[in-house]
Amino acid sequence: MVSLAETKEFAETVGEKGWKTSSCCPAFVDYVSKNYPEYMDHVSTVVSPMVAIARAIREKDKKAKIIFIGPCTAKKVEIRQEDLRDSVDYVLTFEELRAVFDAREMELDTFDEFRAGEPSSFGRIFARTGGVAESVCRVAKLEGVETEIKPIRCNGIEECIKAMKMASFGRLDANFIEGMACRYGCTGGAASISHDMKGIEQINSFGREAVTDNPAEGIRGYNMGNVEMERIYAKEQPEEPAAVLQVAGKGYTLSFSVTNEQAKKVQVGDTAELQNAWYYDDVQAILAAIKPDPDSPGQKKLLEFDVTGTSIQEGQSLSVSIGQRSAEYELVVPNSAVREDNNGKFILIVESKSSPLRTRYIASRVDVEVLASDDNNTAISAGLYGYEYVITTSTKPVEAGKQVRLNES
Repeated sequence: MVSLAETKEFAETVGEKGWKTSSCCPAFVDYVSKNYPEYMDHVSTVVSPMVAIARAIREKDKKAKIIFIGPCTAKKVEIRQEDLRDSVDYVLTFEELRAVFDAREMELDTFDEFRAGEPSSFGRIFARTGGVAESVCRVAKLEGVETEIKPIRCNGIEECIKAMKMASFGRLDANFIEGMACRYGCTGGAASISHDMKGIEQINSFGREAVTDNPAEGIRGYNMGNVEMERIYAKEQPEEPAAVLQVAGKGYTLSFSVTNEQAKKVQVGDTAELQNAWYYDDVQAILAAIKPDPDSPGQKKLLEFDVTGTSIQEGQSLSVSIGQRSAEYELVVPNSAVREDNNGKFILIVESKSSPLRTRYIASRVDVEVLASDDNNTAISAGLYGYEYVITTSTKPVEAGKQVRLNES
């Protein structure tokens, strides 16, 4: 739905604007509106996938109650926006849903699985970095769009910030910014169950299971002519408050358990770092107490934090880190993935090549620079997006250019 509308809008407006951005990620749109309001006319006016499918469902069933379940906390804010309030009734995160299952002692593997429709392969990969851009490019090819699309795929808010800065300076070497505020895309969202490559691998696998790679065929069951796919962004008019009252003693607390060894690395007064801190720009979590964990008093400690800020509410989940942190690297692979020959160090990734009869998987060489390593993993620099399949082990020797078979287990 979204890629069809976004491709059409891009072809019609990029000639005038010079460059456009995606609008799928509400956190990215919010970032642009607050930091680059003068460039909001470059942001696609197509609604997000959540709003699009919700409106399509409501067109079919006027009485439907619609609940969006996903890894994104920004969706809770999105559904409260004035022009979108008619779309989704409730938003639950994966963490919240898991809490419900745990509380009711429900096991997912005891339920029968069923599919609601057959979205295209490109629709299925929307949730990872690069998925939106790939889908838009695919639609452009199918629809015969002659306008060249030069996408830049932003893997996390830091890359979004960089891309917007380059665009504002007139130095953007692209004409379509895919803005994903979370690293790895939606699958790396703040309330995701996992924040590693597992989510990317599952999305790619789900995409390969699709019966079509044509996004238009994936939405045949919906009457899109009656679905409003466009939105008009409101211009923020900040008001200066006459006074701000702070109720004494009002605040929130956050606590979690750590090992005794981990507790030795922090002290009362330390400030915790919030994951996706850009979204909680006024939230602060300060370590207030270190106590024995009542569930394991001899082996663990309970860290209690005082949390302040206006953009949080009671019961909300926050992901924080505290203590000494090692250097962060964009690309980390198991040591077994790094190979070396006379031309230097490299890794092998799996690339797919489709034919009318089947999909073949080919090993492809990528030269790398080793930045750091330990007993288990190696940090590398390479021309990768970060979601590729990397060959770490194999039952037989593997060479670049040779066909390989994936282990489905």
